[in-house]
Amino acid sequence: SLSEGIDEIGNRLWTKAFSRDGEGDFVRLFSFPFPAEVIAELLGVEPEDRDKFGEWSDDIVNGLGGGDLELVERANVGIYRIVDRLVEDRRRILSEGGEPPDDLVSVMTKAHVAGELSHGEVRRLSQQILVAGHETTASLISLMLYRLIMNPRLVDELRADPTLIDSAVEEFLRFDSPVQGLFRTNENPCALADVEIDAGSKVQMLFAAANRDPRVWDRPDDIVLDRFASGGRPHLAFGWGVHHCIGNALARHEARFALRAMLATFETVELVGDVEVNFPFILRGLTTLPIRWTVRSTPAMA
Repeated sequence: SLSEGIDEIGNRLWTKAFSRDGEGDFVRLFSFPFPAEVIAELLGVEPEDRDKFGEWSDDIVNGLGGGDLELVERANVGIYRIVDRLVEDRRRILSEGGEPPDDLVSVMTKAHVAGELSHGEVRRLSQQILVAGHETTASLISLMLYRLIMNPRLVDELRADPTLIDSAVEEFLRFDSPVQGLFRTNENPCALADVEIDAGSKVQMLFAAANRDPRVWDRPDDIVLDRFASGGRPHLAFGWGVHHCIGNALARHEARFALRAMLATFETVELVGDVEVNFPFILRGLTTLPIRWTVRSTPAMA
């Protein structure tokens, strides 16, 4: 199943990095490669073509905030080259009456053959799946560990009551909102919060501000692990309505896996250097999280 495949990738990367006491950058060791590997698996990218996926995703996201557009173009060319080869392989299998691999590129290739998607749409959708499913989840996972390091009380609470894991992931999403907001352009003049906005204006809707709104949330600037334990008002970390993130279930599963792994593995974990925040202003994440850790005497994945 999909969940088992995600957990298999997570276990492999986690065990490789954290099977013994050590020191290193958590972003590079786990939070960055984990979602990139998952997306590559979902798309059907062969293992030998996955090495560049994380780097390409990083370059494209940096371009959203004013980064090097030549790197963006180079990343797109690399992604499209791999996607083109995957689509061609699947078209050949279909033309011979066979059944292509069970992955997203196969689904999109079938739609392309049926005239429902253009080849360009298959390319762009594959690129968007990579970028949207990688950077934001990597940010969430690294920020969760950062918050646990800065507030050990949270670790004690979660170990005392592991049923809070799901609620805790929602609270970390609300508190740090990996996507800070997105832009909208109004076709017609309109009023927003008593301000008249001309047609064609660009307005950034700040999900992060809504997720800390004191009119909505009690103690908005505190991490309250059981805040979402009984449902209640949803946060806006994944957007809302027709723009709600289609990959939210995937991101949540990866985050829950990572949080359980942290609690099950680390006896101690501390910062050993400066933490760097990512460059694009529309996202919130860490580009480095240097840590030193010791493992529990009998680490076991929950």
